[in-house]
Amino acid sequence: MINYEYFQYWQETTEEITLLGDLIKENIERYQRTQDIQYIEYILENIREIIRLIPLRKEYYDKCFNA
Repeated sequence: MINYEYFQYWQETTEEITLLGDLIKENIERYQRTQDIQYIEYILENIREIIRLIPLRKEYYDKCFNA
């Protein structure tokens, strides 16, 4: 027969483990979103750099081949 105090302790411990698991899952999801956002920012920065270089490329081409 299970002692009531032991059962209560077991129940509280199980709830704490469940809460800890939920917290870990939430932190992992938050970390993954942060990584996704950083990757998107990296891609956008590369696109900005490409757009910035387009006029310079045209200027260089005109200088070299249309002189």
